[in-house]
Amino acid sequence: LFVLISFSHFVGIFFVGDGARAAVDVNISGRQRMLSQRILYVARRHVDSNYTDEEAETILRQAYQQFLSAHNALVSEDERPLSAVAKRIYFDPEGPRLDQDARAFATDVKRLLDGWKPDRLPAYDRIARIGTGQLLTDLNAAVGAFEREARRLDRLEDNVQNVGYAISMIALLFTGVLKIRPPQRMIEQALYALEENKEQ
Repeated sequence: LFVLISFSHFVGIFFVGDGARAAVDVNISGRQRMLSQRILYVARRHVDSNYTDEEAETILRQAYQQFLSAHNALVSEDERPLSAVAKRIYFDPEGPRLDQDARAFATDVKRLLDGWKPDRLPAYDRIARIGTGQLLTDLNAAVGAFEREARRLDRLEDNVQNVGYAISMIALLFTGVLKIRPPQRMIEQALYALEENKEQ
């Protein structure tokens, strides 16, 4: 019983980690979607001013860097392996291939900012087309997919912790009846750890 309690405790910790990463992915993907729309708005200002609006250029550069940073955080495996959901959204040839589209969008934003002047307007046209079309659709889909994954992991975490809690209570009752004090103390400690984990 003590082995089962310990196992459920460590599995619960595993799901807490996965759930936390999924929540971060929800936030970052939502931010990336918001930044894509900010880029479109400010890029229009930049183009309308014939590239002379310094404030618009500054905001556009910041939004470009933030968009690229958010995207790299979502697809990087430096801190954790990519989830199956992220792989399907960003890299699956049969899926949205959001990695490819987001990087093409960012490349055109950079071209609009620093490219040859004759190349800037065509770059803006591509940004406007994809940013209000397929890219926005796929970014919306990414946010929704990450939200569903976060909810799924939350449910799994709750189930594992509830099972661990039930095992702990049964084990505590069992050891109390048999007056086995050292295992009882260990089980009480494991139960306390489970409750702390559930509160987190």
